[in-house]
Amino acid sequence: MAEEDIRNNRTRCFGHTVNLAARAFLWGEDPDSFEREAFTEAAFQVEERELRLWWKRGAVGKLHNIVWFVRASPQRRELMKSLACSQRDEDDYHLFEEDRAAIDVELMQNNETRWNSTFMMIQHAIRKREQIDHFITYLDTKAAEPRQRVPVQDHLSQQDWLLLAE
Repeated sequence: MAEEDIRNNRTRCFGHTVNLAARAFLWGEDPDSFEREAFTEAAFQVEERELRLWWKRGAVGKLHNIVWFVRASPQRRELMKSLACSQRDEDDYHLFEEDRAAIDVELMQNNETRWNSTFMMIQHAIRKREQIDHFITYLDTKAAEPRQRVPVQDHLSQQDWLLLAE
């Protein structure tokens, strides 16, 4: 068997195939172009450039940016947890015991190496929608500097949440 025949007839592992299919489904024909573009910027422009690239991704991109914003700072993580706990105490209504445990779980960030991480991030965010919306509203009213708030372009509308839930 020739080297070319071996290369043309090889079978990839199933996990890799599923990863490629999921990325193609989520991001289109050339998912790597997004990463290439994201990592070519200078270090001081990376944050804003990455945000702009993710805005092109619609509701999933907005959610990615919100999760990144919360997880980028220990203070914001703690604020998110404390707001979620205070909101839970105000509502004091839960159908399932696991909802109480989910309050303490941080938002999940998607990543390149796990094929279903974007799906898991979306699923987790949908369960925590009220806490996310409350966090954004709280920062909009309390944060003095615009840099301490979630950018307006990343606010998830009702339509965005419906798209994520589909």
